[in-house]
Order: sequence, then C-alpha cells, then structure tokens
Amino acid sequence: MAGRFGTAGIEFSISIPRYLLYYVVRVRYFIDGDRVLEVTQVETWLAVLSIFLGYFLGSIPSAYILVRLTRKTDIRTLGTGNVGALNAYQQMGPVAGIAILLADAAKGVVAVFLPLWIGAPDWARYGSAVAAVIGHTWPVFLNFRGGKGAATILGVGLALAPPLAAISVVPLVVAILTIRNVVIGVAVGFILFNVLIIVTGQPWPLIAVCLVLTLFVVGNYLIRTLRHMVTAIRQRRWHSVVY
Repeated sequence: MAGRFGTAGIEFSISIPRYLLYYVVRVRYFIDGDRVLEVTQVETWLAVLSIFLGYFLGSIPSAYILVRLTRKTDIRTLGTGNVGALNAYQQMGPVAGIAILLADAAKGVVAVFLPLWIGAPDWARYGSAVAAVIGHTWPVFLNFRGGKGAATILGVGLALAPPLAAISVVPLVVAILTIRNVVIGVAVGFILFNVLIIVTGQPWPLIAVCLVLTLFVVGNYLIRTLRHMVTAIRQRRWHSVVY
C-alpha cells in the first residue's frame, strides 16, 4: 500500500493482494471536493459479474413457472414443448401468453440496466443483454432447455432503442390480427428494427449486438421448428407450417 501527495490534491493508491480481490482501486481527491475513481480491473470484474447475472436473470423460466403454478404440469410436455410466450398462448390463452411475454421482455430490459445499477462500464450492458437471451434459450434451471429468445430480445430492444423497437412491434401486431402468424410478424419486426438502427446512425456496438441477436433468434427458430414444419406439411396443416 502506498500514498502519494500532489499539488492539486491528494492521490491515494491502495494495492489489494491478488489472492483477495484481484484488482487495484485508485481514489483521487481534489481541493474542490470532487471525487474521481480511476478504476483499472474493477470495471472488468463488474462487467463479468453483470454478464453472469444477466445469464441467471434470463434463465428464470417465466412460462414454466406460470404453467406449473396454474396447471401443475410442465410446459415442455404441452404443445410444441417450447418454454415461451407463444406456446403458453396456444395452450392457456391470451392472458397467460401476454403475461409471459411481458415477463420475458422484462428480463431483457433489466439485463440492459443491470450493469449500470452495479457500476459496471457502459459497454457491459451489451454483454449482459446477450447473456440474458442465452440464459432464456438455455436456462441452467431447466437443464438448458428453454425458449427461443424473441420476447427477451424485444425487451433488450425496448431498453436500448425504445422508439425504434416500438415501431418494429407494429408488424407483429398486424400479423397476429390479420394472418394470425406470429413468426412472420416477428421476422418482419426484426428486419425493420435492424434497418432502423442502421439508417438512424445508432452506435456501432448497438448495431452489432442487434444483428447478432437477430441471427441468433432466426437460427434458433429454424432449428427448433424444423420437425414441427415437416409434420405440419405432411398433415397439410398449412396455417401452422410456421408458428
């Protein structure tokens, strides 16, 4: 531990043993009373912490909990087996579907603001947001079998770019009310959102994260619905080829 004194004020450095906390905190006090923290590895560890918390937050299985409490059964054994708002809507009705949609979207919103609440650097919110989507898709609490991530990504979009995300929700609503196809509405909404964040000149980290999440949810949908699509085509249930 060492102390240093300057003309503008007092600079005091504390070296924490590596085996204890693995970081160094430097606190500088100025004559006018302002306090400035010069953080080295602290921000990195807080960012890592926020990413872990984001994953565990995303892993909270809203659909599983609601169905277990109300029907005393496992949603993974119902309908498509997906642990998400759409399967809950199809099996339990619009109230349950909307409730789970809001709960899953809330996970995305909280994941974005969580790093700021614990003092992590601004860039950590992108990592925490992605971690929440991964947690929703592969939750540790359900043996890594969760939902597709669309609702959580919606929450992430609402937290990072509220007006653009709100505009992008319109195609989803139109698709549900007209052709009753949620997947087409989600696809159009994601495409519109990515176009909007690019043409409006949003920061490149936001653009990168949104593009990655879009590819993630598209790939997830394709993989998880392949068997369902084949079955629907064989049975000529054209309205449910995609769901």
